Amino acid sequence: MMNFITKQNGNNEIVNIEFKGKLSDKRRLGSIKEQNHNDLSERLKNSKHEFLSVIILKDRLDVELMHDPKYCKNESVLGVSKIHEEARKRMINKYYSDDEVERIVEQQKYPTKQFNFKNDDYKPSFESKLRDEIYRSQECALIPEIYYEYKEFARYRYDEKTDSDIELSDSEYEKALKILNQELFLPQVYTTLERIYDLPKPFDFWDDRNTFQQYYLVSNGNEIDCVQGGPASSHQRETHGLWGHCFASLAKKLKIRTSVLKYTSRNKLILLHEFNDFKVMHNDLTGNYRADWSKTKSLFGGRLLQSNFQPEIGVQSISEFSDLDQIQ
Repeated sequence: MMNFITKQNGNNEIVNIEFKGKLSDKRRLGSIKEQNHNDLSERLKNSKHEFLSVIILKDRLDVELMHDPKYCKNESVLGVSKIHEEARKRMINKYYSDDEVERIVEQQKYPTKQFNFKNDDYKPSFESKLRDEIYRSQECALIPEIYYEYKEFARYRYDEKTDSDIELSDSEYEKALKILNQELFLPQVYTTLERIYDLPKPFDFWDDRNTFQQYYLVSNGNEIDCVQGGPASSHQRETHGLWGHCFASLAKKLKIRTSVLKYTSRNKLILLHEFNDFKVMHNDLTGNYRADWSKTKSLFGGRLLQSNFQPEIGVQSISEFSDLDQIQ
């Protein structure tokens, strides 16, 4: 049964992790041919592979460290103008459907080579950029009416003495419009904070949007390969669902240890729990991974975990999740 050895300091912080076997740099598990857990587990169960699962929970970065360059990158980012931002808000749930976009492409006689608007994993090619511009045209069409609303609002100022709106003079209105045009059409600038992660291999990739990541490790006796799932993207959710189902299937006959670690608010790694059986975060086991939960939920009895986030202090703990019927 695969496991790893941790070296900890006096604060129970992990300073070193050692695996029995070489860690592969190729991440081959991410490019497997099998697209469902039955085929994948069937291939793996008859091999001499060993398996291990590791869950890492992430605490929110300590506020004191957010402007420390060792822990966080500060970057200025250009955003769209205020008026275009308002147009996007008004277009929510109103954008063209994929079929409508295809009809527009045909009507306008745009190049159609390699068009596949129903494929979410498109590359930033000419076709995908064209699709984005078609959506953008809907936003641009709203700008005249939005600008008219702002212009009308700028025509008046509030007078506290009379508790009423007073119309500006022509010269005052002209000055107000100059200010308004800058506010509406100049680009907006935001400061982003990007946390710097310092995790040992094979846990050294972290998607900042994730509150947890689950790693599925497979050893062939010589090398250890790893694949990672999480809630932040469709690909990570699909990976989590596929390998979560695969390991749950294998765990019917094999012992698969699960370790739960935490990446603290000060970028330290600590060990929370060790389970002698396979455990999996209950989030996103189905959805992006197309599994019929009514048929597969029997695999997960006593195996599901949930994180308990305390927003006031930004930390997480772990507990069992037993209500299988809550998962769709």
